[in-house]
Amino acid sequence: MTRVLTRAESQERTRARIIDAAKRLFLRNGFRVTSLEGIGEEAGFTRGAVYSNFESKTELGIAVIDELHERELQRLAEGLAAAADAQARLDALAVWGDETIGDRAWTRLEIEVAAASGADERHRAATAARYARLRARAEEIAAEAFGDEFGMDPGLFATAIVALTLGLGVQRAVDPQVRGSVVSDFLRAIAS
Repeated sequence: MTRVLTRAESQERTRARIIDAAKRLFLRNGFRVTSLEGIGEEAGFTRGAVYSNFESKTELGIAVIDELHERELQRLAEGLAAAADAQARLDALAVWGDETIGDRAWTRLEIEVAAASGADERHRAATAARYARLRARAEEIAAEAFGDEFGMDPGLFATAIVALTLGLGVQRAVDPQVRGSVVSDFLRAIAS
């Protein structure tokens, strides 16, 4: 017998489908040109269903970027945890950086949503909160993977790595000759 979803479960499933559809369309077509109506159609819902879950396209864009960051941070943490020693963890970071940092569609999405967020204090605060979570998670991952190997304050270290990664992403999105392994190369340089 099929279990009937609770209202909360049904809402969460709808929200997840909308985020998934928005992610596909935003990454394929860009944030600015993607409409909420198109996202609803892609998810199998009406535009009204999208609005009942997200106040605006910017709020939905923020949710998509949050999910992208979470997925990649989890993938990075797993790759680092599987490595046998600090050098292997730096190698795993280099591979992750080359595969992830500077994805053109993701970088474009992040820039477009950040620009759209600046005009609304709630959206700006949500974007700032994402970066705070990103720094906190980077600090956790770095502590687990490298301990105090780099000899600096963990908060400063995490802020510098996040800044380097985001800035590198923008550079790589426009110049694919820039390597994503710059982060691990930089860490190797400061460790020696």
